[in-house]
Parts: sequence; structure tokens; C-alpha cells
Amino acid sequence: MPNISNLYVYPIKSCAGVALNRARLQLSGLEYDRSWMVTDTSGQ
Repeated sequence: MPNISNLYVYPIKSCAGVALNRARLQLSGLEYDRSWMVTDTSGQ
């Protein structure tokens, strides 16, 4: 049987991940994973 040894979400795209003991799965994936993205005023 497969075993999950580490579980992370990345709330802000391309930033550090957050280690979790458990997570809630939604239709879009893990809750809070890549929910936000930081850009400058030009959208870059």
C-alpha cells in the first residue's frame, strides 16, 4: 500500500511551501494550494 511521507501546499505560487500533517481535498486540488500569485503593476 502506498504511503505519503511528506505533504506540502504552496499557498503563494513560486514561494516556499507549508508542511502539513493533513489536508482537505477539493475539486480543484488541495485546499490553499496555489491560491495566490504575486505580480507587479504590469502583471509580471
